[in-house]
Amino acid sequence: MLTLSGTVAPGFEAVREAFARNFAQRDEIGAEVAVCHRGELVVDLIGGHKDEARTRPWDEDTVVLVYSVSKGMAAMAMALAHSRGLIDYEATVASYWPEFAQAGKEQITVRQLLAHQGGLSALDCALSPERIADRAWMAEVLAQQAPSWPPGTRQGYHGMTLGSYISQLISRVDPRGRALPQFFAEEIAGPLGVAFHLGLPADFAEDRIAPIKGFPLPELLLHMHELPWRLVAGLMWPWSLVTRSLMNPKVSNPDAFDSPAFRHLDFASAIGYGQARALARIYGDVVSEDSRIGIDRSTLDLLSGPVQEPSGGSLDLIWGTGTAWHLGFGRASELLGYPGEGCFGARGASGADAFADPDAQVGFAYTTNRCSLNAFGDPRVQTLVDAVYRCLGAQ
Repeated sequence: MLTLSGTVAPGFEAVREAFARNFAQRDEIGAEVAVCHRGELVVDLIGGHKDEARTRPWDEDTVVLVYSVSKGMAAMAMALAHSRGLIDYEATVASYWPEFAQAGKEQITVRQLLAHQGGLSALDCALSPERIADRAWMAEVLAQQAPSWPPGTRQGYHGMTLGSYISQLISRVDPRGRALPQFFAEEIAGPLGVAFHLGLPADFAEDRIAPIKGFPLPELLLHMHELPWRLVAGLMWPWSLVTRSLMNPKVSNPDAFDSPAFRHLDFASAIGYGQARALARIYGDVVSEDSRIGIDRSTLDLLSGPVQEPSGGSLDLIWGTGTAWHLGFGRASELLGYPGEGCFGARGASGADAFADPDAQVGFAYTTNRCSLNAFGDPRVQTLVDAVYRCLGAQ
């Protein structure tokens, strides 16, 4: 029997109903949904189980891997650095990281890198947990990599590289030289008192983790109608830019990232663990009238402002469909159906999603332990977002 727990503010009861339907109709195992509105946590619900056998209930201390949702938290760290005057989005990456200025990357700006326009979606060196853990090795490999297209002319999802580039940049602009996980923990998660980690601490209690239920990669062929055909075609060719970008490190199942070998790495492209209430509070803080973590209004205006497309148009060379990337976040596009043009956030391979809506002063987040195969929007998320905005409209 399904048991839901948590709180829902008056007027948001429809979100609880939509959340319950996900378990009844969409084979949800365990999940959490949270909404922060005008600085107040108005929805904070958990339900289901940590494990596929449904023997361990999901509780208020549970955390789960959220895959690329962690890119949004990495971008949030960059936004905080911008607010503090530590980094300029229009400056070249090499002005902060001199070794980056090689192999045709001398003029790549921070904005272009964060917008997946730098041509650095693929690395020529094979990644492994051991190599990722070697920060000096990663710095050298990232700096040496040549772009796959002229920077600024096209865009292509930097699915496995962006988090590492951001971590290297953060450590170079932070006066204390902290890598991204420590900077995020001390400057964002800590001040808000929330449970989200870019790589789990070494002493993290394993029984708090809800293991991911993934899927064998060949199963993609059974869901081609839910994926861009160019993406599927690229994944079928081992040497394509798509495969080189998305399959390094090489894994046979998405749940491989949810293993002891990966869990503790500084790899914000895919390794972030936490709770929906944490993500909702972080995004909600940024769009509130008084941000506790200190992202100022001018930076927020940039985050929600106009997207600068590359000269070659909006087609994403990796996703194979129209995308919009801006300052490290995803924006409303063919791929991401956010409810407003100013919304910014990030979606993960599990179906997890989190975003901010500055106009409505909303921070929304959903986490789950069952992977999705729908690239254009998981119905579990969409039914929750629809319910949230119906409630807002009724108010």
